[in-house]
Amino acid sequence: MKLEGHRTPFTEKSVFISLALSYFVIAVIFIISLLSSYGNSSAILREEIKDKNVHLLNQIQTGMDGVINETGNLANQILMNENIMSFIGRSNISGGDTQYLITRISDVLKNYRAMYGNTADIFIYSAANDYILSSKVCNNTRDFHDMYYPETDYDAWLVGISGSNISYSPMNM
Repeated sequence: MKLEGHRTPFTEKSVFISLALSYFVIAVIFIISLLSSYGNSSAILREEIKDKNVHLLNQIQTGMDGVINETGNLANQILMNENIMSFIGRSNISGGDTQYLITRISDVLKNYRAMYGNTADIFIYSAANDYILSSKVCNNTRDFHDMYYPETDYDAWLVGISGSNISYSPMNM
């Protein structure tokens, strides 16, 4: 028995609206959960990146501290070496005994280079002789400058290495 003019509570239009509303609610819940997940994930990633950067900076600091300590130890060894100090203070670089001293110092500098792996070479400047000595070469400053720093002004370079504004005292290690 069908009643004419009587409508059922669920018409096609109301069913469509109900389904659309339920899909919309589900989509909104899904989007909110995605945004929440994204927010949590990005916070976790930021924290992990920050921790990794701090760890890398600590490693760099440890490496740099090691190089600085190594350089201080090397400087102390150089300052305590009588042969090197004798070369620096010597006013005349000619003569057989001085050449023997230069050979001995060159050997000592080679040993220092081998002991301190971060050091490419060690240069000792004797202002009294106007000479530079390393494990590889012993030259007057003009020849040394022309060999290693030809693009710089010699006089400005000489002022820079003269030590007039540089002081060093042994570090207490």
